[in-house]
Amino acid sequence: MIERKYNGLSNLIRDLSLSFAPSGFENEAADKIISFAEKYADDVFRADNGSVIAKISSRNQKKEKKPPVVLISHMDEEGFMVKEIDDDGYIKISPLTLKNPKVLAAKNVTLGSDLRRVNGYFGIKPVHLGGTIGFDSLYIDIGAKNKAEADSLVRPGDYAVFRSDFVRFGNKNDFFKGKALSRSAGCSVLCNVMQMLTDNDELSFDVYFIFASRYELNCSSAMPALRIIEKKYGIIPECAVIVSGINSETVGELFIPSMYGGSLFDRNLNEKLNTCSNAKTSFIFAEKQNEAAADHGILSSGIGIKCSALCIPVKYMHTPANVILRKDVTNAIDLILNLLWKML
Repeated sequence: MIERKYNGLSNLIRDLSLSFAPSGFENEAADKIISFAEKYADDVFRADNGSVIAKISSRNQKKEKKPPVVLISHMDEEGFMVKEIDDDGYIKISPLTLKNPKVLAAKNVTLGSDLRRVNGYFGIKPVHLGGTIGFDSLYIDIGAKNKAEADSLVRPGDYAVFRSDFVRFGNKNDFFKGKALSRSAGCSVLCNVMQMLTDNDELSFDVYFIFASRYELNCSSAMPALRIIEKKYGIIPECAVIVSGINSETVGELFIPSMYGGSLFDRNLNEKLNTCSNAKTSFIFAEKQNEAAADHGILSSGIGIKCSALCIPVKYMHTPANVILRKDVTNAIDLILNLLWKML
């Protein structure tokens, strides 16, 4: 195993976790990723759909250039949209991505747009007053006295996301707690792989990094970015690896999906991923759509490239208190780098 250092990894995960980036409004996370990528990538740009695309070019002039590889993660988080403001100044919301109202009561949120931000929390009508665990009984309290005051702070169409601190805990501070850690971990894996490829003179193929927008909304964001790569650079990638989170009760083991949502990942690429791992990995199979299924059906059928996925376990997903293990993130970085070395 190559000895690697992960300078700044924890800070990058923290910064992405704390960023305001609901589906369709990922500017804050995109800006952080672009700022990082510009230090290492040969080309970085933001697509019209909000996705960020970066490229590390082949470094080895002695070898015949091989087909490129694409690495994908998503940079958006679950969120809500302001639907209306009632006469008392309370905010009614529509779930943009998160569909389970049970995890919302009494949770802190941030609402806003590019021009304004305001803090609030989810309130709920008490059961003895007729309240139920449903979106109709939920509202966001921003401390406004009435509708006029709330209108000066929030408008219909504004976004809302969980507001949660980022905490390191455990005997070695190797557990991370925060919101949106699925996207934060996945994007951090791609950023670290990008950083470690920069000065590798043996690299004999181009590597593209897609930080996809709107994944939580409809799981279809990577395909337009792949089309852009094909059009801009005139290539069709040989294979793609998606890095995402998966809802799990435990951490300390990476997952490689064989099937999700009725679509199959490439068996040979899955086997390559597994043999490249220095950590414990498991194959998983599920017939229903899941977090790890980001765009795999579109990728494998849309332009006919091989596709696989690597899942980092996330405890308490779809809440403001996700938990991940730092070692799972570094193991994912190692696995992808080992796969790329094998492809040289």
